[in-house]
Amino acid sequence: MRAMCVRLAQLLQHVYVGDAGAMSRAMGYGSETTLRQALRNQDTFPDVERFTAFMKSPARGGVVPNLNWLVNGIEQPLLQVRGGRVVRQLSFGTFIDRYPSIVQRMSRRRK
Repeated sequence: MRAMCVRLAQLLQHVYVGDAGAMSRAMGYGSETTLRQALRNQDTFPDVERFTAFMKSPARGGVVPNLNWLVNGIEQPLLQVRGGRVVRQLSFGTFIDRYPSIVQRMSRRRK
């Protein structure tokens, strides 16, 4: 459980630039409290319905978490989707390199 929560925190940091509210909304939560609790306590994890919503709400750049990476730590952490299909797997570094303006915009919004 702890390793999955650590990976979820990495996703929050690298894709959502620490904006727990944006990530919570993408997951279908009404507030960020539940997500923050999972990240802080590392003893709970979002349910399948949250990840179903998450997969239907790509972040900027059309990326969604790779659930195989999130749960098992296998493969790259991000999937880029277009038209409902996966077009490539991306590492966090590749995502940041390819979409620096997205990361910068998210950072500015947080200030």
